[in-house]
Amino acid sequence: MGFRVWAMSDIYPNETDEGVADVDWIERAGRENWVVLTKDERITRRPDEVEALEASGVRVFAIGNQHLTGPQMAGYYTANIHRIVQRARKAGPFVDIVHPKTVERRWPK
Repeated sequence: MGFRVWAMSDIYPNETDEGVADVDWIERAGRENWVVLTKDERITRRPDEVEALEASGVRVFAIGNQHLTGPQMAGYYTANIHRIVQRARKAGPFVDIVHPKTVERRWPK
């Protein structure tokens, strides 16, 4: 679709995905001005991660269903790519949940 996407393993090749603290990758995403795609829709439920989101200004698009396969999650993102691009042009911080046919604001309300 013309967008460059990196997996966590591309960014942190010597770590496992679980080996990088969420606060660390959130802070880096903010510094690098990345748009984050994740399956962790619970990111706004942990106080330290909310603090990192606020400080970093990061823009997050999360899948609301963690039981999907990789291709299913990719389908959610591609079906909503125009909405994601439009919303990503706005300043963060925010977390939007990506559904099969829509995107909704999760945080801040």
